[in-house]
Amino acid sequence: MSAIFSLFKLRLTLLVLVSALMGYLMGCNEVDTGKIIGLLFGGLLLTGGSNGMNQVFEREYDALMNRTKNRPIPSGEMSVMWASIISFFSGLLGIAILWVFISATCGILGLFAFLSYVFLYTPMKRMSSLAVFVGAFP
Repeated sequence: MSAIFSLFKLRLTLLVLVSALMGYLMGCNEVDTGKIIGLLFGGLLLTGGSNGMNQVFEREYDALMNRTKNRPIPSGEMSVMWASIISFFSGLLGIAILWVFISATCGILGLFAFLSYVFLYTPMKRMSSLAVFVGAFP
């Protein structure tokens, strides 16, 4: 489990969940406990899956840096295959939970967040400082 927590960058993921919860509470007319649970659980899986896929694609670079060389993939604690499977299906399940328990719009935004984080932000990090701006949207 510690490898999955590390793959999901659990501390960062928890900060995203706090932000999502605050956004929900500021925007809702009445608090719906079911939607909050769906938001937190779906958001955990979606954000964790996105962070994991980021590490799958960045594994060679992570192995070279002191700050990241102990992450699950470069350290050998988790294979690329298992990290990919866990991350992809966690992201997919998170999107489905957001879609079913909150709304189709929330699920579509979750899909956009996953795709833009993994396929725009991740490769852009090595090319431009504008990646910080792009990575803020997901």
